[in-house]
Amino acid sequence: MASFREGPNNVLYITVFDGYDSNAKKRRITRKYQLPKNVSPEKKEKEKNRLAILLEEEVKRGIHVCNNNITLSDFIDYWFEENEDFLKPKTLQRYKDFTTRIKAALGHKQVQRLERNHINLFYKNLQEEGIRKNLRYKALPTLKSILDSRGITNSRLAKKAGVSLSTVSNLLKGGSTIKRITEQISKALEIKKNKLFVLDRASNTPLSAQTIAHHHKFLHTVLNYAIREGIIATNPAQYASVPKVEKKEMGYYEHETIAKIFKLLDEKEIPIKYIAIMYIAIYTGCRLGELVGLEWNHIDFDKKKISIKQAAQYLPGKGIYTKTPKNETSNRTIDMPDKLINVLMEYKKWWNNERERIGDLWEGIDCLFIQRNGHRMFPQTPARWFEKFVTENNLPKLNFHGLRHTAASLLISEAVDVQTISKRLGHSNPVTTLKVYSHFLEKSDRLAAEKLNNLFNDENHMQVSEL
Repeated sequence: MASFREGPNNVLYITVFDGYDSNAKKRRITRKYQLPKNVSPEKKEKEKNRLAILLEEEVKRGIHVCNNNITLSDFIDYWFEENEDFLKPKTLQRYKDFTTRIKAALGHKQVQRLERNHINLFYKNLQEEGIRKNLRYKALPTLKSILDSRGITNSRLAKKAGVSLSTVSNLLKGGSTIKRITEQISKALEIKKNKLFVLDRASNTPLSAQTIAHHHKFLHTVLNYAIREGIIATNPAQYASVPKVEKKEMGYYEHETIAKIFKLLDEKEIPIKYIAIMYIAIYTGCRLGELVGLEWNHIDFDKKKISIKQAAQYLPGKGIYTKTPKNETSNRTIDMPDKLINVLMEYKKWWNNERERIGDLWEGIDCLFIQRNGHRMFPQTPARWFEKFVTENNLPKLNFHGLRHTAASLLISEAVDVQTISKRLGHSNPVTTLKVYSHFLEKSDRLAAEKLNNLFNDENHMQVSEL
């Protein structure tokens, strides 16, 4: 039985069954057709069925020739049509971003004529400057001079350009911004962009080896699908030269730094919301998305437990949404220490008062961490606050995810067994924990050896001998 997929511009993909391969998997043949324009639905349906019958007949007679004309661009579109319903929103968005670069470089090539050297050249190109889409720009001294000479205040420029006041202030202090903002400001001042802004070199770095590896993984997956569809026999990406991803040592805080952080949280005038965020991150080791995804029904004060059931994410055009955790074991319930419970109880009082104060303007649900109107907090807000907190208090540089590694290191240093650590962190199995935190475990193993050495030192040995 043939299946149909219609693409843009009257393109039709017909797939038919072609027996089983050596691994007992169904082998399918897909061919691309160009349907006539401006025909009635009835004639279109007849033409689809006619083409399907012809293709099935070719397969039965063993004279089918794979579609030599389908380009990589068209086949990627077909791959998305077949698979996008099975992808999580953020994964789908990331794959679409990869597709933009892959199509620009290789999309015109026919799948059957795509070779390893084409792919190698593409990966090499990704390592050059100017590849990034998220380039940023800094203001030239000209911008401030023009504002001063024209008597234009920051707030007036912000209103005229349709940007925030903080954006203008940040630019004038040496900060950077995206291309769209520079265009809006240039238009408002009626001056060419290159007279006011310059590319921020820090944003123009080549893609990381990790990002290129992600491109490779996606392209490899698509071309494997082409094998399954009977278009090619081997995957040209199989032995492509992918830049080696250097393994970086995980950043984390030692006991002394964590003690300093807790002291700062206690002594400084820090909003209780961010105190609660820090306590949860350090005491549970949950991921950032899991933390922002928390709701009050996930907190059991009586049993002293916290349940991780979802993660919050953000995508342009979709907004803030929640999804299932990273894997099956990420859905977990873990115990909370009394210190964390006390902080959450204090935070709950503030939260209740805030909801009552806002009244009818409250639009959210029972999210733990909220915006001013009660809606769920933007997923990156804790990370941005933490970055500022680290800088202001001269703490060692660490990103928010480093608090998860810190939680793991604290548990390991206290000789908590790997099975328990794996469960608290939501790893798929203890092997993952052993692999990710092997360097922490090595340090713990050295301490164990020292304890054994001290247990049977000369003094202790003499005491035993005297007995």
